[in-house]
Amino acid sequence: MPPVTASSTGITRQTIDDPELVELIDCLSRFDVLGNAGLLFPPNNAAAEHPKVDIDGLTTELAKWQTWRFQEQVDLYEWIHPLNVMDAALTDLMLAHPSLLLISPSIKTKKGWARTRPNVVMDHSGDSRVQAESLEDVSSVPNSVNRQICIILRFLTNLLRNSTNKAVFNSVDEVVDLLAAADDAVSSLALEVLSSLATPSMLHRQQVPEVQHQSTVLHSRTSAAPARLLALARGWGSRGTGLAIQMEKGLRNRSADASNLLVLPAGGRECVPAERVFTLLADVRLAKSFHSNVDRVAGVERRLRALIAILHSHPSQDVLSGYFAAQPELCVEFVDLVKPTVSASAVSSGPLPPGSVGGNALEPGSNADRISAIAAVANSPIVPYTVRTLAIETLTALVARRDVNGGLTNVARQSNVLSELGVGKGRFLGLLPTLIRYALASLNSFLTRGNIGNGPGRDDFKADGALKTEDPDHMSIDEEDDLDINLGLAFLEATKPPPLPPQVQEERALEFIDAVLTLTSAVISVPLGTSALTDCGFIPALISTVALHSDASTLDVSSDGTKQGGLSYSGCLMNFITAQAIQILEGGVVTHGNALTAFHDLKGVDVLVRRLDLEIQKIKRDGGEPLVAVARAGGVQMEIDSAPTTGNRPLRASRRVLLFSIVNCLTVVFHQQESSTSNSITSGGTQLRKPELTNALIDIMHNMSSYGPVVAALAGTLLSDIMNSEPQVVYHVHESGLAKAYLQMVMATEEMSDDDGWSEPSLPPCAELIMGIPNVISALALTEAGAKASNICNADKSLSFGRGYCYHRD
Repeated sequence: MPPVTASSTGITRQTIDDPELVELIDCLSRFDVLGNAGLLFPPNNAAAEHPKVDIDGLTTELAKWQTWRFQEQVDLYEWIHPLNVMDAALTDLMLAHPSLLLISPSIKTKKGWARTRPNVVMDHSGDSRVQAESLEDVSSVPNSVNRQICIILRFLTNLLRNSTNKAVFNSVDEVVDLLAAADDAVSSLALEVLSSLATPSMLHRQQVPEVQHQSTVLHSRTSAAPARLLALARGWGSRGTGLAIQMEKGLRNRSADASNLLVLPAGGRECVPAERVFTLLADVRLAKSFHSNVDRVAGVERRLRALIAILHSHPSQDVLSGYFAAQPELCVEFVDLVKPTVSASAVSSGPLPPGSVGGNALEPGSNADRISAIAAVANSPIVPYTVRTLAIETLTALVARRDVNGGLTNVARQSNVLSELGVGKGRFLGLLPTLIRYALASLNSFLTRGNIGNGPGRDDFKADGALKTEDPDHMSIDEEDDLDINLGLAFLEATKPPPLPPQVQEERALEFIDAVLTLTSAVISVPLGTSALTDCGFIPALISTVALHSDASTLDVSSDGTKQGGLSYSGCLMNFITAQAIQILEGGVVTHGNALTAFHDLKGVDVLVRRLDLEIQKIKRDGGEPLVAVARAGGVQMEIDSAPTTGNRPLRASRRVLLFSIVNCLTVVFHQQESSTSNSITSGGTQLRKPELTNALIDIMHNMSSYGPVVAALAGTLLSDIMNSEPQVVYHVHESGLAKAYLQMVMATEEMSDDDGWSEPSLPPCAELIMGIPNVISALALTEAGAKASNICNADKSLSFGRGYCYHRD
């Protein structure tokens, strides 16, 4: 059962925009958990024959959501009851079918089973032996039970990977027990759940900062998970074999089965120390996976997931140091898995000639042509896509964890991870700088294709890809050679497995780029990484991506033409990639002065302001409300009515995240600009006088209920910072309607029907918003005219809202 916890300031409920996600939460919350939810035994010692939850109905519902296509990164505090339901379902299945496991479960589970099943077999020490003891026991578990457990575990994997406040999850013991399941699929999915739980929440998908630090039961020294995960992190191979993916087959006539070797009475399991039994099981499964390429790939995936989990959560750095010391070339093997096959076609700004890659002709500007520009980033002729992605996540886990002083851990320094990634002074052709430039160049080509009007068109090429000659009746020797080559390429293309659908290729490539940027974000948090990547040109690459995505409107509809709440899944991924690019820029300008100078030289503030205005315009257009403005000399003045001009502002999570990243980055940049040596700095007051930024901030303040209190708080902080640094801009703030919009936001009240003449503030209980009000009010009164205007608006009453949120003693 998830623990009941709360911070000292409380937790604001998450804004969920997707109606399907709201419906899913409501549906799972309707499942009734009889007795004490999540407990392994009811208080009245009732037998476990009667399930506490409708498992069939639960798995039927969860089977509809085996892939996560929601934009939200959910808050697990909203999922406490559904987690109780899934915890109870797993417990019931394990109680009803003890032969699911090859190794006895944890102490807590043992006590629960001994109490609910008095006839279990007891060994000489008095402990219950609730496990498969023979092949017949293993075969006695119905396939439907394994299928139900797989459905629950797969849903938990997706949920935990896309969630915050993971400390709420308290079913770790049950999942750790399932690592010893007789079924390989159940064991692998249990490992995926633990890996997703250990991985920190994705910062570039958070609508608000996470309240609590990443800490789960996995981080505890008393948990059995670290030892089991460390056993699963063992593997075959050496440098040059891709963690054994490229190794030749071993014993061909051997068909070992993990369950066979552990349940046979002749195996002598009683002679194996209890703490070594799971290690033996892990070794047997590892040996089993050596005999075919498919099994070796699955074994490598299991090893990488176990490494991700222990790198993020293992409580002892000394144990991890010993693990990497025993395998000094392990980090190099991770890097070898990630190395891209750089393709000039992927970074070309124009379409390829038809048939130039041995495939069918591509219509310039078509979806297939656009996707061909980006698909090569995630593809590799040798290493599978999943393995490459997991290798990047493993390197991210190695870099992201910090010691008590905020620097790299001993494990990261010992493995020399930054050097292996090619991050260092003057290493322009290092792996990570090359991968960043290649990925972003491919992405930029993907965004710009379809608008190319120069160069030869489709009608200028022949079927084999060569340009048409003046004499089409005769064929030269070179053309005959080209024909032979194209015939050979056509044969090679015909013998290859069928390609993935274009939509899948597009989504996989965008997800891969997202993983690369996550690794980049971890590296730039280290001062050495920021300076090295700045010298390698990552600032121009990121700014160009943000600018090109602002110009690209074709991503509103995906390859198959479907939309997800007005935006395709690929469009959502692009919003998240852009948000992460902005966050990386923010981290770079804070850490390194040269990064801030490069940011200003490339007009980064103008790019962000333009993107903010573009997003606001899209939101207003989707809500059916056009922008009303009056042009005048020196700028644009908004026509502000006496009442807030609220309207329909349909937002989704990816757009909320993007707005949060843009406003936060602008605030940080204006804070840091005084330390910049760039000659092209545009002051915050100059930017605020532009109609794009003024109108965007006014719309956010007038529609706080739609944009959310955190974005409104950031807008207020941005406004106060600019006014404090440039008091002369206070006049513009009052004249343009910014001051009036902010005061209307904080002074709005709701009449209370049960108290005569009493009203409550309509501000949400958001700490950032409430604590920022005095700063903005003080900034508005910096000048004499501003103080007079604030007094006319009776701004002092705006601070009386505090009593609505304070507790008083009688």
